[in-house]
Amino acid sequence: MRDSHNNIERFEMNLARAMACVALFDTGYLNLAPDNFRNIIAISAGDTLYVSEAFLDDPIDFCHGRFLRCFTGNVGKPGVALLMSPSNLVFREPELEKWRQVNHYDFEGQSQNSFQSTSLHISLTGYELALNTGAQGLRDEEVVYVEASVSIHEEGEWVGDIDILSLYKFNDILTAPPSHEFQQLIYEGWLREHVLPAQCAHSEGEKKDRSRWVKVVSIDSWIEYLDTPLKSCVIRAKGNWTARLAFAAAMRGREENALIAAGEICWACVHEVSQQLGLNEDQLVILW
Repeated sequence: MRDSHNNIERFEMNLARAMACVALFDTGYLNLAPDNFRNIIAISAGDTLYVSEAFLDDPIDFCHGRFLRCFTGNVGKPGVALLMSPSNLVFREPELEKWRQVNHYDFEGQSQNSFQSTSLHISLTGYELALNTGAQGLRDEEVVYVEASVSIHEEGEWVGDIDILSLYKFNDILTAPPSHEFQQLIYEGWLREHVLPAQCAHSEGEKKDRSRWVKVVSIDSWIEYLDTPLKSCVIRAKGNWTARLAFAAAMRGREENALIAAGEICWACVHEVSQQLGLNEDQLVILW
């Protein structure tokens, strides 16, 4: 897009372009096309990590005008390492010997954070692929793709692997308006469709009326989530951005009838959004 007043050509920013700019500015010479950064979750260059903000916020808060955050550290690779998620994601199977821990209590409308022990971890799988930058005579690979698995842990035990970037569509989502001030980023894709409205015009009675559901149960542990009930359920992770991000990505990967609450649950909105998306209302998984 060209600014006719200042004769300056602008382009719409996205994550891949932001990473390409960071790689150039950090090294001073590495001028790579944005296409090389598709599906990259972080850049490790020298003693600095540039991490996609999608990994650092509640899914409904991502993000307020930023694409990347900068941290001191690296992944132990020379040159520039581009971290990417693996394509084969694995989840722990329900464990029959732990059936006593699966309660699936009736949901009575109260919110709570049942996932204080949930954490996200990143680890290298060992798969690497050098990127040909055209440079000759370098002793070490200048740029390398490094596969990095993002996994969920509960009380130190592995639960499953997730692809957080699958929640978002990073194409044409941040623009510079004429005032030269960045507007708040609007996410698109699966996440945008599955987030319930933060505010609505329904009455208090309509918001609380869940009479169309014979029974709704609470999910208060990963064991209960993996042994998914045959009824609609509410995952109670109120105020815990790490757990909510983990569950959102898990629900996306497991292709569930998922909805994500941006505030208090309005059951009229649950019904309306479910109808719009064609979800099975008898087996909804609602993240609160």
